[in-house]
Order: sequence, then structure tokens, then C-alpha cells
Amino acid sequence: MIGENVKPTQHDLILSADEDGMPWRQVETFVKQFTEAVENYNVEESRILLMEAVSGFYPQCEVADLVFEQTGRFGRDKAGGKIRKIG
Repeated sequence: MIGENVKPTQHDLILSADEDGMPWRQVETFVKQFTEAVENYNVEESRILLMEAVSGFYPQCEVADLVFEQTGRFGRDKAGGKIRKIG
């Protein structure tokens, strides 16, 4: 859970919290954008979208993907379906 308003429930091991939400249309837009970023292996855009959509989400470190760090952005070749470097 994100936030400081965690409350106990009737069960000792289950907690609840009032967290921020977003309207359904905004969720649909986010899912579409996030899916596109993930399918295109756009790590930076994926992180940005998560930080904008999830209140209180802050990555703990820089991108920790070894392939990304060695090659920069990468994506799927539309013709052959293979992963390739972009740029």
C-alpha cells in the first residue's frame, strides 16, 4: 500500500487504506499508453507513465535493465518480430 492512512481490519493480517483513484476514462487512456510503451520496449516512457498515474510512486533507482543500459532504447522489428536497437 502507498500512503500513510493504513487502517486495521477485522483480520489481524489484512490492512486497508483510502488511496487515490482515477476516473475510468483516464484508466483506459493510461492502459493504452502503457501497453504501447511496453510493447515498444520504451522503458523511459513506461516509468514516466507510472509516475504520473500512481500517486506516491517513485522509482527507487535508475533503470536497472542490463540490455537497456548497454544498448539504449530498443524495440521490436515489425517485419521479423526481433528486438532491435532504435536510433
